[in-house]
Amino acid sequence: MKYSVFYHSVKGENGDFVSAGIIVKDVSGREIRRIFDVSTDFKAIKSFVCMLNGGNVFPEHLDCMLEDFYLEHC
Repeated sequence: MKYSVFYHSVKGENGDFVSAGIIVKDVSGREIRRIFDVSTDFKAIKSFVCMLNGGNVFPEHLDCMLEDFYLEHC
């Protein structure tokens, strides 16, 4: 699996803002999942994605890993 960060605009109550999400690709490079609005802490999300790639995290474990990320950064 390969994880990467993407940026997108989110419409909020107080106007639009930029947020980062995560793209998950399989070994063939096909996108298998896209998670929007994960974080606005761009340094933290980049570090998280590097950790996911370095640890060869399987997609079925991603939701638990995201929960831990949110507990640390929110």
